[in-house]
Amino acid sequence: MSEKYYLWNHIISSDGEYGKGMGTYGFTEIQRDTGETEELVNQARDRKHGFRYFENKNFIPMGFVFRQYIYESEFDKLDKNQTDRALVKALILPDDTPKKYTEQMIHAGASDMTAVTSDDEFDEECRNRAATSCTSFRTIHEKRISIKTDSGKEKTFSSYGGGFQATTSNLENRSLVYFSVPNLAGWKVYVDGREGTVLTADYGMMAVDVPKGIHEITALYQPPYLRAGLVASLSGILFAILYGVFCKVEKKRERGTR
Repeated sequence: MSEKYYLWNHIISSDGEYGKGMGTYGFTEIQRDTGETEELVNQARDRKHGFRYFENKNFIPMGFVFRQYIYESEFDKLDKNQTDRALVKALILPDDTPKKYTEQMIHAGASDMTAVTSDDEFDEECRNRAATSCTSFRTIHEKRISIKTDSGKEKTFSSYGGGFQATTSNLENRSLVYFSVPNLAGWKVYVDGREGTVLTADYGMMAVDVPKGIHEITALYQPPYLRAGLVASLSGILFAILYGVFCKVEKKRERGTR
């Protein structure tokens, strides 16, 4: 859903899947110039090592909101031919998700999820999700980052494993903002500088609990056991140094007794 472009190489993939209109629904080729002949367009592709570029007309930016939710046990009962399109209609949550996180959402049963069958309805659902998406999103590469809190003060955090920052749209209610980022151990999420709550959604992705209004979300990743590993490494180095000093002292003692 949050994939905007697709690159296809017509030299390597000679079956012409995308060129014949048989590629993933919603992706259309980006043309160089409508006034060019097909021969010139193909020559230009060859100069780019055979790459052709396709854009997703149903692109949904990172960090968006669903009006409906469905439990995993209910989603598992859907016809397998419907599940891919159903992903844009409702957020999939574990059956034991606390009710307080879904009070502002509509519970969609399996029968409600069978409606996304036509291309037009799928397009509409994508537009609805895109309308709620974050107004900005960037990945974090800095080792330390400052976050402005809702009181105007700044807090500095360490981020050894990177992360991302996003600004939400103007949320009408308390919402679960969905990010297609694996919810692995080691993530910490801050909403306006305060540590927030992250739920697992869509079988392993992230959904951040965010209040009504516009908010800044910062997600920082620190590999599990990183600190324990650093402590163990430093302890090993210190032990090696002390052992080396001890061996030198012992050698001097042995020489002195001879």
